[in-house]
Amino acid sequence: MTAADLEYVTVARADDVPPGALYEAELDGEPLLIVNVEGTLYACAALCTHLDGPLSQGVLTGAVLRCPWHGSTFDVRSGEALGRPAREPLRGYALRVHAGEIQVARP
Repeated sequence: MTAADLEYVTVARADDVPPGALYEAELDGEPLLIVNVEGTLYACAALCTHLDGPLSQGVLTGAVLRCPWHGSTFDVRSGEALGRPAREPLRGYALRVHAGEIQVARP
């Protein structure tokens, strides 16, 4: 499947997510997180892979997001789990900005 074959859904406005912000959105009833790292937007799962901690309440330092519950850390650009207790990466989503809207591809 190519990028042209993906079905994108609007989940937020680009103005809703300034640099350094975490924005919780929803895609087909599932929570997801939109993160702005120095002007570049990323979309990933909104729940920690350790015990479903709410990552929208976490702390973003550069591209590293720390879960508020047990301190697991993730690189939001790749989803990679960087620090325990989480071992599994975050699911990432293809994202684009079109006409000021943040659109995420359905999995």
